[in-house]
Amino acid sequence: MRLRRARLPHRTAAHVALTPRLFAHSYFDHRRQTDASFRKALKRERRRAARQNDAAAGAREKDTARAVEQAVRDVLAPGALPAGSEAREAW
Repeated sequence: MRLRRARLPHRTAAHVALTPRLFAHSYFDHRRQTDASFRKALKRERRRAARQNDAAAGAREKDTARAVEQAVRDVLAPGALPAGSEAREAW
């Protein structure tokens, strides 16, 4: 009489967790390849996301430029740095 090998619970759980992902991937890949309107919608979404990323990058650049300008103004303000050579040495 042969003993059946018990299934490992972690292996079964992995199969249960990954099977829906595999089916969803194959479904959307097939849909992307065959449905023109779906492709257009994906392309539109990609363009919209790229525009948002560009706008966010532009805003970050402007904020950085403002911060640098403010730092330069603070340094160039009278009294921000020591005026004489003795004061610079002490600083």
